[in-house]
Amino acid sequence: MTPRSELFIKIKEALSGLPFFELIDWNKGQFDNPENSLYGTIYTAALISVDGIEWGNRSGEVKEGTATITITLHTKDGYQNQFEGVDDPHEGLSEIYLIDQTTTALEFLTGEYFKPLQLTNEGGLPTTEGDFAYTLTYETTCFNQLPKRYVFNRL
Repeated sequence: MTPRSELFIKIKEALSGLPFFELIDWNKGQFDNPENSLYGTIYTAALISVDGIEWGNRSGEVKEGTATITITLHTKDGYQNQFEGVDDPHEGLSEIYLIDQTTTALEFLTGEYFKPLQLTNEGGLPTTEGDFAYTLTYETTCFNQLPKRYVFNRL
C-alpha cells in the first residue's frame, strides 16, 4: 500500500459511516459538466483527491512528505428530502450540518502511512443552478518505506 492509496481508503471508510452520501469516490470531475450522466441523478457526493505530496529526504529508508487532500462535497437542492422525515425549513442548515459532520469524521484521522489529518482551508465553489459544492482541504505528513539500498553481509 502507498500513502496515497491509504489516504483514499481511510477517508472513504470514515465518510461511509455517515448516512448522507450516495457517492464517495476519487475526484474525476464527475460533477464538472452538466452533460455527465451522474449530474442530476446523485443528490449527495464526496469526491476525494490527493492534490500532491511534497516529498523530502529523511535518513534511512523512509521518505517523508506533506500531502494536501481536498474533499469536495456536492449536494443538489432538495437532497435533504431523500431521508424520510428530514426537511430543511431553515434554508441551508442541512448543508451546514453535512459540512460539520464531514469535518468531524475526518479531523485527526490517521493511518499507518500518514499522521493525523488537519483541516487547513474550506470554502464554497462556483456551482451551476441547483447544485451546491464545498471544499474541505486537509494536510498531513506522509511516510513511504523505500527499498533497502545497502545490505550488510558478514563474511
